[in-house]
Amino acid sequence: MAANKAETGPTGDALVLAILKAAGITTKSANEEAPGLPTDTLFLEGEQAIEAYGKARVKFAKAPTINLTLTDAAKGLLAHTKEAETAWSSVRFVKQKGEGRELTRKAAEAYRGEVIRASRFLFRNDKKKLAEIERIAEGQGLADLIRDHEELAVVAGNNAAVYAQAPKLGNIVEQCSAYAAALKMKRDDTTAQDLHQARNRAVVALELALAEIRAAARFLYDDDVAAMAPYLSSSPRRRRK
Repeated sequence: MAANKAETGPTGDALVLAILKAAGITTKSANEEAPGLPTDTLFLEGEQAIEAYGKARVKFAKAPTINLTLTDAAKGLLAHTKEAETAWSSVRFVKQKGEGRELTRKAAEAYRGEVIRASRFLFRNDKKKLAEIERIAEGQGLADLIRDHEELAVVAGNNAAVYAQAPKLGNIVEQCSAYAAALKMKRDDTTAQDLHQARNRAVVALELALAEIRAAARFLYDDDVAAMAPYLSSSPRRRRK
């Protein structure tokens, strides 16, 4: 019965945050803390220690002052951390140098406003086109801003002669397409950063659980080298404030 307690309560990132809070570690510091060793090594060593712990859980439960809530959470933390690592790796954003890479959201919003204002004037006598422009103008947020630039590029491409009357806007198709591409990269960069931080704090929580298991193993097995083998780690022990 006791061994099943870890299956209830918070899971995933909620479990990570609960463990960090209990340990007195801020989310901010955990987000910024890189793994102490390569994650593939962490996972391999973690699997070995957690499997051995599971088989000897009754023995571990007898260790004085052991934090069973933390050690029982290790298996779930390992699974979650693997998922967090995969999610971050799949959307890892690599910044590229080149023209248009420094386009900002503020500049994109300003240019969008210029094109819409000019479009309202240019299409003032075309109800259908004007309705399309007004629909585009209603968008809010980053996702809408990206879509707005993509749609404005299409409108401008289909009405090149009309927009030629507003030379100050430059090549609208080219400009809007460039803004849409830059904004997509900005969005992906934000997503990657969030996932990177989620991976980092998951690793910190997993390391805490593994450290508790290993500390109890050292107490229980003392100089029994064979019994200690599954709990050994190549990672230097971290000193936390």
